Amino acid sequence: MHTRTWTLVAAGFLVACLGVALARQAAAFTEAGTEGEDSTTTTTVGESGVAPAVPAPPAEEEDEEQPWTARFLAPTVLALGVVGLVAATSFYAVRIRGRYRVVD
Repeated sequence: MHTRTWTLVAAGFLVACLGVALARQAAAFTEAGTEGEDSTTTTTVGESGVAPAVPAPPAEEEDEEQPWTARFLAPTVLALGVVGLVAATSFYAVRIRGRYRVVD
């Protein structure tokens, strides 16, 4: 294979790795939610001697477990798209471009 073909294969591989990493980071970002939020309030007594009401903590809702198809659909489509792009590029480089020679 030519150097240009190997360069395209390496670039395709790097794009695929980058796409998978970004998809995982996006999934982790959306699944993280708002964990770790801790609101601390200080109570001050006014001049009249009456303390203000203490806000109640928000009610915690149970998150429903998303089915595996919803979690893995976007990364799978992205990975298949990158694989298809790499396959099409390598097919062009090997089958079509390999037929012709540049004459000096």
